[in-house]
Amino acid sequence: MTRAVSGAQVRSAPDGNLVIGVDGDPRAWVRVANIALEGICFGALGAGGRIPPAAVLAAQAGCAAGTVRRALRHPAAAGLIAWYPGAGYRVVDGAAGTGRHHAGEGDR
Repeated sequence: MTRAVSGAQVRSAPDGNLVIGVDGDPRAWVRVANIALEGICFGALGAGGRIPPAAVLAAQAGCAAGTVRRALRHPAAAGLIAWYPGAGYRVVDGAAGTGRHHAGEGDR
């Protein structure tokens, strides 16, 4: 699966993981996007599951909340998550459990 997103793609790596960017990509927003994809792919976030708040993901990735918001636009544009005012980002039906994602190990 490859879903083009402005400036990036959500794609399946050879091992079945969904990833954004390339292995070792230094951009903070790519790390954050891959953290979100990890939760979706491993099924930790099932259909309708809430993506953690920007402050939580920012602390996890060591970046600013604005970077998190930028990162989440990519899986949203790919149709994997959707923004609901007052409820945050949620996993879209059919996106959960779509691979075996390991953040940062997508292009081996």
